[in-house]
Amino acid sequence: MKQLLHFLSVSLILMLPFRAAAQIGFPYCETFQTASTQARTIIGGNAQLVLGAGVLRLTNNQTNQRGFIYMDVPFPSTYGLKAEFEYFSYGSNNQGDGFTAFLFDGDTPVFNAGGFGGSLGYAPRNQEPGMSNAYLGIGFDEYGGFGTSQEGRTGGFATLDQSGRAPDAIVLRGPSNLNYPFVVGRRTNEVGPAKNGLNPGDQFTISSGTTTRVTDRNRPGFRKAFLELQPNLNGPGFFLKLTMEVTTELNKPRIVTIFDGAYQFPAPKNLKIGFA
Repeated sequence: MKQLLHFLSVSLILMLPFRAAAQIGFPYCETFQTASTQARTIIGGNAQLVLGAGVLRLTNNQTNQRGFIYMDVPFPSTYGLKAEFEYFSYGSNNQGDGFTAFLFDGDTPVFNAGGFGGSLGYAPRNQEPGMSNAYLGIGFDEYGGFGTSQEGRTGGFATLDQSGRAPDAIVLRGPSNLNYPFVVGRRTNEVGPAKNGLNPGDQFTISSGTTTRVTDRNRPGFRKAFLELQPNLNGPGFFLKLTMEVTTELNKPRIVTIFDGAYQFPAPKNLKIGFA
């Protein structure tokens, strides 16, 4: 399958819960509109800029592809984070996997992505190790492996389809020191709650289904995600909210809430954000 993942604009803004000086390096915005990226934007694996298109492509039209990007700007975990990004993906034969938005320990000396395929560059895959010092991984899963316990992953959806998968799902997995456990998932093309789906009328596919970038929010194929983490002042971790702006019908963009709840895992002192 040709699985193309493009981050058209990645904007990061720290939320400061207390009075503090501005965090160095933020806000951070990467548009991919020029021939090179900012010095703190680290690109690796199969990921590459597509000249003339103004996008970053994480994977190309070959099997076993794994690309990543992260912002080499650590921020204290006592702060919150707001991030937003647009993407599009397309393919054939339903063989593409998807991508993750992730946080990892900002003091990690050497970064390594996780397993390819259903592990989405975050979790382990059979004998392949998971992401180094990972803290949080949100998988935008097209093919349906990230939300299962296959290939050595820890936990997954209680019910799967006849092929043993959970396609069109957004799945939250936990930190590496607990073996990247399944925390919660939403099946975006199903009606919930019995199938862990969405409210009636909110359904959409992870893939944008278009072979060119869609920048007009009123046109089908537009996908934009909004991630917000607020520190949990009464316990470990964060309160996590993920919403998406999705357009599946002409001139009918929708805001869909995916997650809105606690992520109760103690965070390392510093964090960095990226995509794989």
